[in-house]
Amino acid sequence: MPLRGEPVIVVTGLPRSGTSMLMQMLAAGGVPILSDGARQADEDNPHGYFEFEPVKQLLKNSQWLFEARGKAVKIVAPLIGALPRGLACCGGVPIPNSWSSNTGRRLQIRSAPPGG
Repeated sequence: MPLRGEPVIVVTGLPRSGTSMLMQMLAAGGVPILSDGARQADEDNPHGYFEFEPVKQLLKNSQWLFEARGKAVKIVAPLIGALPRGLACCGGVPIPNSWSSNTGRRLQIRSAPPGG
């Protein structure tokens, strides 16, 4: 299938790798964001998560992505293989592992029960 139309800008990475920060930067730069606001901002991401619930069902239904052309969408790394053939995509998140591990560790410490 030939690639057609504007690409979908795919922001991907593992949890705590900076994907929400990159989505925020794209939005600030004027890129339309595909997000539904279902996951509210919190202490870990005070500016929001920029997630889109249908991404969770990407393995079962990916047709909505063809309507996302020209927009940025956050897709966790394990689901990248479910992107449909013929869809023009670009994107990524190059965040050093040390930064990601440190923020993940801070999250674990903050989330740990008292004495645990």
